[in-house]
Amino acid sequence: PTGTPSSQPITVAVAQMAVFVDGSPMCSSYGISCDSGTLLQARGNVNGGPEQNRPNTRDGGNCDGSSGDYQSDESLERLMVRSVDGGVMMEGSTVEIVATVWAWSDGSEDYLDLYYSDSGDLSNPNWVYIETNQPSGGNEQTIVVQFDLPPGLNHVIRGNYRWKGKPSSCTGGKWADADDLAFTVHPLVVSTDPPTVSPALTPSKTPSNQPSTIPVAEPSMEPNPSPSSSPTLPTSHPSITPSALPSESVEPTIEPSKFPSSYPSKRPSMEPSLTPSQNPSMKPTAIPSQWPSLKPSLIPSLAPSSAITMLPSSSPSHKSSESPSISLIPSLFPTGTPSSQPITVAVAQMAVFVDGSPMCSSYGISCDSGTLLQARGNVNGGPEQNRPNTRD
Repeated sequence: PTGTPSSQPITVAVAQMAVFVDGSPMCSSYGISCDSGTLLQARGNVNGGPEQNRPNTRDGGNCDGSSGDYQSDESLERLMVRSVDGGVMMEGSTVEIVATVWAWSDGSEDYLDLYYSDSGDLSNPNWVYIETNQPSGGNEQTIVVQFDLPPGLNHVIRGNYRWKGKPSSCTGGKWADADDLAFTVHPLVVSTDPPTVSPALTPSKTPSNQPSTIPVAEPSMEPNPSPSSSPTLPTSHPSITPSALPSESVEPTIEPSKFPSSYPSKRPSMEPSLTPSQNPSMKPTAIPSQWPSLKPSLIPSLAPSSAITMLPSSSPSHKSSESPSISLIPSLFPTGTPSSQPITVAVAQMAVFVDGSPMCSSYGISCDSGTLLQARGNVNGGPEQNRPNTRD
């Protein structure tokens, strides 16, 4: 970044674990994902594993059947929603639903209907059908579906897992299991900054007569096979013309960096001792080694699509005096190998009421009760919600 580093918390790339709030698992802070974890395991009052907080629906609908045995018959075990690109989920972005189900037999008669609500009201969802999928086999199976988030910050999805039947947000029946997952996303961010030009494509200084910034590709340094033809000189040396070549009576002072052996007809005038084997610097093949500071990142004609080239600090000799000044901010550009893992730091958490008091279920830079503790007991004018708000 070219601006001044900000001291504000980085609120990106945090995986959220849901807690049970108002009827279903919910993530009250935005992040790269929201995961129900183990909160949806089992189904209704099925033998061997009653589902905790059943029926786990935002609208209170009881769509769960209690027939059969846990991890033998159908159950929707887990719901997770996550960003496709690994960044923070934002309103209007494409996300993935990852559903884990337990399939009966070979799974060929089981179906998962997926829905999302476009109402923005978590307590009164309006279900919109996404699609229906079948597990690929028996026992535990994973189904992944992508869809585009509607506008708004608060969202809820539903999985309706059924045996046979038709798509529905609440099939009901002996072996059906419907569960919801509520989550929050980041507001859509629209950048108002003007586009910037990469320093690698626009040198901060006008190319001078130094060899390090001559915008000429290496093949142009080869000798012209036709002695009688006019040589092609770099545009950055308008004052150098064929007439400036030394005569036979003048001691040759031609530098390889200025005259890359483009005049083979003049070689007989040089001293016999100046043979290619005795003066390797006169050989065209040795010219590139004389220019260690020639960086493709500073030559637009050679690398029009290249990005900023950052040379190691241990090789200062490779930096041209004509190169642009690039200022790196240590806090934003770590010296180690960049990691593709999510950044899980510096997120302000808002508490929700869980098990007797406000609670933040994810770590961050802070945990805030917000308005949950306002007032006191049954005081006149403002009874305290969820009173007494104590863990014991």
